Amino acid sequence: MNQFFKFLFASCLGTALALVLLAFIGFSMLASLAGSASEKSKVSIGPNSVLQLNFDMPIPEKTNNLPMDPFDFDQEDVVGLTDMVKAVEKAKTDPDIKGIYIDGTVVSAGKATSSVLRAALVDFKTSGKFIVAYAPYYTQNAYYLASVADSVLLNPVGAVDFRGLSSMIMYYKGMLDKLDIQMKIFYAGKFKSATEPLRMDKMSDENRLQVRSTSIPCTIFLSTILLPAATFRKTNSAGLPTTLKALVQRGH
Repeated sequence: MNQFFKFLFASCLGTALALVLLAFIGFSMLASLAGSASEKSKVSIGPNSVLQLNFDMPIPEKTNNLPMDPFDFDQEDVVGLTDMVKAVEKAKTDPDIKGIYIDGTVVSAGKATSSVLRAALVDFKTSGKFIVAYAPYYTQNAYYLASVADSVLLNPVGAVDFRGLSSMIMYYKGMLDKLDIQMKIFYAGKFKSATEPLRMDKMSDENRLQVRSTSIPCTIFLSTILLPAATFRKTNSAGLPTTLKALVQRGH
């Protein structure tokens, strides 16, 4: 009986040691893979280099601040807005970087992000270095970024989507009528648009007039897109084509 327990204990001990050894090897392999995936390759910048900016990926506030697959060891970093601005600031003072190339094919950024990037590019130009932009097709946001460049290049069969900004209002009167709901609204005067969605099924002439003349989208477009673009394209707002001004005022 003692011999039986001796062999049983030896078997259990051997199995336990084998499991510990396999677990150690497995964790070592996983740590090695994770370490190799997280290692950042060093970029060597030679003389007469050009910084290329691509915006085809969503631009978070911080690098990799997006949902990512933890088991995909081949995925590339998603550069954040902060690191993009730092790269432009570094290129401004780096003697080996002679300019910036903007690839405006796809710009996956909102207006706020584009404004921050454009401000960094405007500051970069104070160094006297060049900026060149190219795209087969410019969206309005892509052209807004590219307008800071010394040369804005477009494919001969390309186009520029320039339509301004617009405002949209939802009207609920039709839905309320179908639900047999009556809204008790009291207002005085014609320019009272706050309650129009509840008592009308379309925009009144008075509201349309005030939206066109003092609309926030029109003001934003003129002050943050049209005028900055005209400044760097060496064109003042008064010299812009009449057709373009009409499109801006219409919000199309």
